[in-house]
Amino acid sequence: MTKLQCGYEDECTEDNCLYCPRKHKITIEVTEAELSCVEDCGVVDLPQHQKEKPEVFELMQNVMNRLSSKMFKEIE
Repeated sequence: MTKLQCGYEDECTEDNCLYCPRKHKITIEVTEAELSCVEDCGVVDLPQHQKEKPEVFELMQNVMNRLSSKMFKEIE
């Protein structure tokens, strides 16, 4: 069984992280770039994308990192 490294993986009783029982309600303003990157991460072959367009892949990582910072700032 593969689990995400979320910090609660050892205590979690769910077998599939896709059905994570831990919920967080957050309200943040997101940019079009952030929305685009979230969508791409769900549908794009990321290793192939990294090989074919490394500069775009790096930009996506930077955008997602900024989005992650916004989300965790809101949760705390």
